[in-house]
Amino acid sequence: MSFGRISLKKREEIILEGITLGGPRLEIGPSFRPITSKNKGHNVKTFDHATAEELRIKYASQGIDVSKIEEVDIVWRGATNGTFTKRFL
Repeated sequence: MSFGRISLKKREEIILEGITLGGPRLEIGPSFRPITSKNKGHNVKTFDHATAEELRIKYASQGIDVSKIEEVDIVWRGATNGTFTKRFL
């Protein structure tokens, strides 16, 4: 079944359905389209495969608006799940 393209607003509503946004959270891979943005006042830590500057370079070269890329709190550099858990949780 194909749902076609959905608007960014609808995408956000679907992802956040049933989630209370008052507490702290971790957003994995927000890249250039964060759902729980720090700029909107959310108490969020971000986890991505690159720093904010690296993401800006990567996506700018693809013609993507990089103005919404926020600073990345945790950069994954290939650690195993167990290593990540011990270090950050």
